[in-house]
Amino acid sequence: MKTKYMIWITALLLFVTGCGKEPLTPAPPPPTPTPPPTELSKQWHLVGFVHAADSTVTPPGRMACKGCFSLALGADGTISGQGFLTVFAGSYRVHNGDITLEGIGGAADGEQPDGKQYIEALRTAVRYEILSARRMRLYYNGGKDYLLFREWGEADSKIPAALLDNMWKLSGFVRTADGVVQEVQSGNCGRCYSMQMLSNGVIAGRTSANEIHGNFEVWGDQIRIDRFFAVQPTRDEPTDGKRYIATMPEVTRYEVKDGQLKLYYNDDENYLLFRAWKESKEEIIPEAPPAELLGRTWRLLGFGGPFDYAVREPEPTECRVCYTLTFSKDGTMKGRTSSREISGRYKVRGGTFVMLFSANESAESSADGREYIRALDSISTYILSGDRLTFYSEDQRRHLLFCDEKALSFDRVPPGLYGVWKLVGFVSADGILREADPKDCDRCYTISFLKDGYLTGRTINNEAWARYQFNGHNIRIRDFGMTMVGEYGDSDTYVKALKQSTRYELVSGRLRLYYNNDRDYLLFKKTQ
Repeated sequence: MKTKYMIWITALLLFVTGCGKEPLTPAPPPPTPTPPPTELSKQWHLVGFVHAADSTVTPPGRMACKGCFSLALGADGTISGQGFLTVFAGSYRVHNGDITLEGIGGAADGEQPDGKQYIEALRTAVRYEILSARRMRLYYNGGKDYLLFREWGEADSKIPAALLDNMWKLSGFVRTADGVVQEVQSGNCGRCYSMQMLSNGVIAGRTSANEIHGNFEVWGDQIRIDRFFAVQPTRDEPTDGKRYIATMPEVTRYEVKDGQLKLYYNDDENYLLFRAWKESKEEIIPEAPPAELLGRTWRLLGFGGPFDYAVREPEPTECRVCYTLTFSKDGTMKGRTSSREISGRYKVRGGTFVMLFSANESAESSADGREYIRALDSISTYILSGDRLTFYSEDQRRHLLFCDEKALSFDRVPPGLYGVWKLVGFVSADGILREADPKDCDRCYTISFLKDGYLTGRTINNEAWARYQFNGHNIRIRDFGMTMVGEYGDSDTYVKALKQSTRYELVSGRLRLYYNNDRDYLLFKKTQ
């Protein structure tokens, strides 16, 4: 009987215990990922790094690199893109404006600083915002900074003809709200504050004091301008010029209408107002020429392009009477090509310089003689600095570099060293050649030795110049200078080695510049 009672008590306890438990329920399914919005799933290109507090935009430094600083967000949640050198791929998740990018590794070896900053910003992105005009913000650094992107489609990346067909002259700085214009002070200088946008994505022009160059890209009505700087500043820049140079990289949108070009900046609250402009040679009212121009015989050092910097000497290189110019106070000029005399008139006003002369190009016996006549006829601006005189063509695609004949010596450059030399690479003491980075840049790492005792050339992004002196096969390079645009790759290594060069050799038509106590050398090949 006792056993029966124990069984009933046990059963009762089990019943009571079971009644006190919650019924078992299946685990909830994982949340369905939010599909990315259509306006986010596009190909984006970086406009710049922005500090949210003051909206300061810093464009990334890059050369003409279509894939650089890109980000493709796929509708399937995948990502791909490129810094400057670093190529990446991964995935992303979004939810109510928040975003997480996954699978992006660190920056590649040799990545430039802007590329590193870009990769790190993507890795730490927390939020996105789609703006009007096909723009996107990607916030990072806890939301204190953001990457500003623009959508880039192949169809709208072409440069509109309306931008390219005109020479533009800056009228002033305008406040969009009320149209108030603060005009620039250009005086009687016809070419001052003019610019031309070229089909290769280059901007060429001048302030009131100096030649200026830059790069640009367009997407629809959006525009990005970078590397906008005075090429070789020779005079103090007026306030308007400094403001102009500082403002151009801040431009984000453009508008062309009725012969006017408006370049908007500061979130469209301001714009630069340009007007289409053309001035004929005959219309120019001349000023008295500068005294430094007169009473000197100017001899051509060579032909150059604004972005090539290395100057090619004209043939025949040993002709001691060829390619000269002299200017008189009464506005007349005379000179010589490779084979004949020329004479005519010239006009100078501010930075504008034009020549009016008669010469038969087809009668010239040499190709350089014919190029010389064409170049003189297209001259529109000049810079006079010390013993050097530089003339720029109307389209800014080429220039002529002269020096005072008294500063020139035909015996200064050893035989075989004339021409333009391009770096092949760095050769170590054990004879191993390492090609210079970047490898596919035709204009990078060039030098030429000129008869006035200067070498000139290009690193990657900058013009470089220095004085040189030969003593037998020994060489001394001093007073090295260069413009100051962001560099990357092997530029620093190249400049350091060039400064340390102590000896040269010509071997099988190639130039060796020895450095590091003659253990290593820079290897160049002649291109022109």
